[in-house]
Formats: sequence, C-alpha cells, structure tokens
Amino acid sequence: MSRSKYEVFNISTGKMEEGELSSSEFFDQLAANIADQSQRLYDIYKAEREIVESIIDQAALDVESRDRSTD
Repeated sequence: MSRSKYEVFNISTGKMEEGELSSSEFFDQLAANIADQSQRLYDIYKAEREIVESIIDQAALDVESRDRSTD
C-alpha cells in the first residue's frame, strides 16, 4: 500500500495537521471515530430519554394523587 501525506483539519485544536497514512487507513480511522461518536451520542440520548420519562411519570403520579374535590 502506498503511503501519502495528508493534511487534515483537527477540529479540537483548530489547526491543520499533516499525517502520513494510506488512504484506506485514513478512512478506516475516520469510520471508527464516527462509529464511536455515534455510540456515545446514542448513549446520551438513551440516558436523557430515561430522565425525561421519569419526570413525566412522576408528574402524572402527582396529578393523579391530588384531591380533585370541588367543594
């Protein structure tokens, strides 16, 4: 496999970085990073969904337990 130099923008540092990778290694690395970030975002989504469901369930219980008399 031929190795070439690539300039890639590193978003965390805000700078261009030069690296020597084959194109397949670069894209494999990129795909792995995307998969990792996607999994993290999905885990955050699930945790937030559980929190919101818990809040909604608690609010529904509070409403049901109130005395609704119209005296």
